[in-house]
Amino acid sequence: MYYFTRPAPPPPVVADDTPIDAGIAQPPPAYEPDIEIPDLVADAGPQDSGPIKRRIIYVDRRDTWDCSGNIPVASIRRIISQERRQVRNCYERRLKVNNTLQGNVNVRVRVGARGNVSAVQVGGSLRDRQVFACVRGLANQWSFPAPTGGRCAVIAAPFSLTPRP
Repeated sequence: MYYFTRPAPPPPVVADDTPIDAGIAQPPPAYEPDIEIPDLVADAGPQDSGPIKRRIIYVDRRDTWDCSGNIPVASIRRIISQERRQVRNCYERRLKVNNTLQGNVNVRVRVGARGNVSAVQVGGSLRDRQVFACVRGLANQWSFPAPTGGRCAVIAAPFSLTPRP
């Protein structure tokens, strides 16, 4: 009982010239107890316009590549042969970066009722996105005669691209 009733010993006296050991750094508290939460204020955003208006959107599920028109083969060959040099230029620009680049580029073109290109697909064994993008951009600018026997026609043009000796 004496142990609990005796007065506490005075703290030890530390000289002023000795450095104080900071010990282990304590992390800052995870929250601030003195944070002031402001009162709610009216929203400055746009006013509510009422219930959401629903719209019905009709989607045409027909295949855009399903065409029954025809273009004379001689016209297709003439136009593709005129464009072959530009396709080759797309390939040779990338060949400077990758000198082992070679393969096929298959271009599929959908020609609209007036002879304009309405859709392009590019693929093949070349496997170079930049060449494909360049050829796609060229093919979008091609112009063909208007198809007969239908509203559109589909043309497939293969290009075999290998380095020149």
